[in-house]
Amino acid sequence: MENNFRANGKLLLTGEYAIIFGATGLVLPLNRFQEMQVNKIKEPQPRLYWKAYDVNGLWFEAQWLLPDFSLHTTSNPDKAAYVLMLLQAIRNEKPAFLADEFSYVVTHFCNFDIHWGLGSSSTLLVNLCRWAMTDPFRIYFKLFHGSAYDIAAAQINSPLIYNLSNNQPHIQSVSFNPPFLDQIMIIYSGRKQDTRKAIAHIKTFDENIINRISQLTLKFVSTTDIHQSMEIVREHEILIGQQIGEQPIQEKYFSDFRGQIKSLGAWGGDFWLAISEMSQSEVTNYFDRKGYRTVFPLKTFMM
Repeated sequence: MENNFRANGKLLLTGEYAIIFGATGLVLPLNRFQEMQVNKIKEPQPRLYWKAYDVNGLWFEAQWLLPDFSLHTTSNPDKAAYVLMLLQAIRNEKPAFLADEFSYVVTHFCNFDIHWGLGSSSTLLVNLCRWAMTDPFRIYFKLFHGSAYDIAAAQINSPLIYNLSNNQPHIQSVSFNPPFLDQIMIIYSGRKQDTRKAIAHIKTFDENIINRISQLTLKFVSTTDIHQSMEIVREHEILIGQQIGEQPIQEKYFSDFRGQIKSLGAWGGDFWLAISEMSQSEVTNYFDRKGYRTVFPLKTFMM
């Protein structure tokens, strides 16, 4: 028996931090994804064989004895513990999951660098839940305290606006294709940010800021004017910076940039978004001079 599953990576364009507290954010499912292949085999001692690859090759492997998930071997105990947490949570929902007399060979492939923060964890959870035929949102909220926007993105093939109310996801597919789409660039900061650690210290959020971020999200989706889009980004950065006590990235490092720069996701790592009337090559050269050489148009990531 063989089963194949695929889940989309993601970028959160607006609403970082605030989305956890009910703000509406713009979420972009990506053409970067994680595939999972499952093969069932018969052998005397049932095992779960696990290998995970990204564009750089094999990055994690492990074996567990079944049905009790006893760890037999692994290349990374911390990663193995995380996978085990997911497997046990799914087993609690589906007692028959990986509890028969068979062994399973599970192979994962991300068509992106797992250090880029594009959703290697969320796509894994969604693929596992599809295999087990259980609800990934329910598993997510039992284990984590985020918004689960990435769980939505993993399963939907179009841009979406997302908000969370009473732990219930509200998802609406939207069109995001502004006439200045070619002027929106993505820059990799070179730093992987642990989102769960980054949000752990934020316990409350100003209700007025939540409402304003939601308004800015809807404006960002609908505007056809690049100058208005840049103004939305500028205000969004100021509001989030005020709430989390951080200086916006443009003020901090790129005050001479001709356009607007925005952090994506948890501040301090992963990606930035830049909107400018400069050409793509001019924007690329600007960040190259600053030491950031991974720069590309946003639309190259869009589905």
